[in-house]
Amino acid sequence: MALSLDKLVFTFKIIFSGMFFVLDIQFILNELESKEKLRKYFNISEVWSADQVYKTLSLLDSEKLMRALNWILNS
Repeated sequence: MALSLDKLVFTFKIIFSGMFFVLDIQFILNELESKEKLRKYFNISEVWSADQVYKTLSLLDSEKLMRALNWILNS
């Protein structure tokens, strides 16, 4: 199953936010849901549920995901 770029970008934004600020994914999603300014800052029009984020992550090949994350962080 191919994932759209929008889904991947949203998932990466949530994962990176959680990593950098040591926050739970559900907390991040709740904050995005309740704060329009935060959604604008992250350029997010629709906030997913935690289940949707986890499902997207589960569809990714873990080795490719780690390479992508390392490439992003090192660039």
